[in-house]
Formats: sequence, C-alpha cells, structure tokens
Amino acid sequence: MSVGDFLPILGVLLGTILGALLTYFVQNAIQNKAWKREIANKRIDTIYAPLYRDVLSVPSVVNSYWTSPAAISGIKAEKWDEINSSESKLFIDKSLYDLLQGLYTDLKSYQKNCDALYRSSYRIIRNYFASLVEEPDAKKVDGVVGTLYSYFSTLLYNDMPTFRGQFSDEENYVSYMSNIKGQIEGQLKAVKGQAAAQDYSLPQEFLEELRNKIQSQDDFDAAKKRRDELIRSSERISRKLEDYIMKSLRGNVDLAS
Repeated sequence: MSVGDFLPILGVLLGTILGALLTYFVQNAIQNKAWKREIANKRIDTIYAPLYRDVLSVPSVVNSYWTSPAAISGIKAEKWDEINSSESKLFIDKSLYDLLQGLYTDLKSYQKNCDALYRSSYRIIRNYFASLVEEPDAKKVDGVVGTLYSYFSTLLYNDMPTFRGQFSDEENYVSYMSNIKGQIEGQLKAVKGQAAAQDYSLPQEFLEELRNKIQSQDDFDAAKKRRDELIRSSERISRKLEDYIMKSLRGNVDLAS
C-alpha cells in the first residue's frame, strides 16, 4: 500500500483527535465556569451578602445608639469578626477590606463616644432634677431620670427641626411636649410625696434648657461627628458591596479567584 492509501485513515484519525480535544476543552471551560459560578455564589452568600446586610443597618443602629446607648448592649459585629479572623478575608478586595476594617473600628469607637455622652448627659439631667427638690433622695432622683430619659432623649440629642418634623402638625407637637412635662412633674412630686405636689411645676421650656446644656458638651460634638461620619461611610461601602455582588452575578467580577 502506498502512502496515499493511508491519507484518508489519517484524516479520520486526525479529525477524531481534534474533535475529542475540542470537546474536552469546551466541556472543561464550561465546567470551570460552572465551578467558578458556584464558588462565587457561595462567597456572595457567606461573605458579601451578610456584610452588605450588616452595613445597610449601620445608619439605623448608630441613630438608635445615639439616643439610647443604655438600652443597647453594644453594636454587634459578629459576622465581620468571624470573616476577619478566618481565611475568608483573603477573598475580599483589598480596597473594600480596608474600608470595612475602618468602618467596624469606628463603630467600636462610636460606642465609647455614646457611652461617654450618656454618662455626662445623665449627670446634667440628674443635677437639674435634683435642684428642683429640697433635700433630694438620691435613689429616687436617679429613678426619675432613668424612667423618663427615654421620653425626651430624641429631643435632647437632635436639632429642633428634626425633632419637630416627626409630628404631623403643631397641635400634636404641643400635646407631646405637655405630656412629657406632666410625666416628669408627676415623677418629681412622687420624690417628696403627694403633700408637696403643688410645689413642683417645671418651666415651660425646661427641655430646651436641658437640650442646650447637653449639646454644648464636647462629648456631644464628638459623638455627633462620628455618627455622621459612620452614616456617610456605611452608605459608600454598601454601594460598593452592592456593585460587587451585582457585577459578580452578571459575571463581570471574578469573586472565585
């Protein structure tokens, strides 16, 4: 047999080999893409999505802590601490990681700012109420402050337009303020007993007076500044996280490498 007789056989063999190789590479590429998609989705579910949800909640958390630090045991960062102490942090973009690290560090500092503000504000409020009662019983005055703090902390820590904006009209605002005044007067009367009930009447603008004292503190300025920075920072980071997640779902960012 001549060489020419083998050419058709060689052609078939070459075609078969090339076809097999092409099939292998195509299937391998499809499988790799599927694996990367699976890994990327897992990282979204275990890293990016939980962080996104936590960062989205930061504005409401810091605003709540701002007005009622004693009512919250602390700003939670379990998910970030879990990720940051494991190999999962290696899969977070460096620039995003630095932003998140800064955010959670600032959150812990903010908690200390608010705790300091609460303590100094408590002293101001306590001294104010104690000054209204002759020979005040310390425990009873502390009870008044502790019980009524939640009624007016929002007013004391926010600017007046923000506070008044919570009410649908002036009548509701006046009614709310009168109710607070009556609640506090009732508590103060109880400190010295009902026999002295007529002796206790708060100035009409007593809350504004307390508000001015509290907002003139360095503790107030420090907590407010950090609160505003945290809100801006969390909003910027949440947009960045959302962008990463959406691009990954569209295949434009490789979270699997």
